Amino acid sequence: MSAWKPTGAGPSRLARAALWYAEHKGWYVFPCRRDKSPYVPRGHLEATTDAGQIRAWWRRWPGASIGCACAPSGFVAIDEDPRNGSVATMDALQDGGDPTLPHLGPLPHTIEAQTGGGGRHRLLAAPPSGARLAGKLGPGVDIKHNGYIILAPSPHPSGKLYVWEASSRPEETALAPIPENWLRALVKAAAHGAPFQTGQTAANNSLLGLAFGYADMLGRDAGQGRVTVVCPWSHEHSSGTTHDSSTVIFPPTEGKTLGWFHCSHSHCEGRTPRDVL
Repeated sequence: MSAWKPTGAGPSRLARAALWYAEHKGWYVFPCRRDKSPYVPRGHLEATTDAGQIRAWWRRWPGASIGCACAPSGFVAIDEDPRNGSVATMDALQDGGDPTLPHLGPLPHTIEAQTGGGGRHRLLAAPPSGARLAGKLGPGVDIKHNGYIILAPSPHPSGKLYVWEASSRPEETALAPIPENWLRALVKAAAHGAPFQTGQTAANNSLLGLAFGYADMLGRDAGQGRVTVVCPWSHEHSSGTTHDSSTVIFPPTEGKTLGWFHCSHSHCEGRTPRDVL
C-alpha cells in the first residue's frame, strides 16, 4: 500500500489535496483539527467546493486535516473500526455465519482508504432516492451518510496518515453503487431504529438516539443503556477525543421517549436535550 500524493507547487500538500478533491471529484471539504473536530463553527455544514474558500481556510490552518461532507459529495462511507469488532461484523455481513446479522453478500470494488488507526473507509455512491439509511450495521461498522469523514493525506490522531488503498485511489477508481441487498438492509435498519444494544430502554432507541444516529454521531455502547456520541459542540472542547466516555446519551426514564444528554466538558455544563435538538 502506498499513500496517494497530490502533485503541484504552491500551497501545502493538504491544501493541494483539498483543492484536488473539490475540483476533480466534486467533493465538499472543510478544515479539521487532528482530533477530527472542525475548525469552522458549523462543521461539515460549511463544506464547499469553492477554491477561493478552500485556499483561505488552508492559509489560515495550513496543517488542517481534510474533512469531507458525505451527502453533498454524493457518497456513503462504510467506516470500519477493528477495535470495536468490525472484522467479525464485515465477515458475517459478506459471508454469513452469524444468525444475529444479515447475510448481504460481498461489496464491489470501490474507493477505499486506511484510516491510520487500523480502520478502513469504503466509499459507495449514495442512492439517488435520498433514502434514509441506518447509521450502524453491527459492532464496529458505522455508516456515514449525513456526517463527514477525514480524507488522505490527513494525519490521524494515532500519528499515522490516512492513505488511499493502492488499487482503490480516487483518481483511478469510480464510486461503486451500494449493492441492492446492502441498500435494503440499511433502509430497513433505519426504519426500525437499528439498535446495536438490545432493549427498548437503550439510549440509541430514544428520540435523542435516533437524532444522533441520523446525523452519524452515534458512538459505542458505554454500558447500562448509555451510548457515546459526538458532542454537537466538540469543536469548542479543549481536550478529549471523539466517542470517548465524556459525552454520552442516557436511556429515557420509564414512560418517556426522549432520553438525556450529558457532556462532561465544562463548556457544555447545563446543556439539555432541548439544546441538542
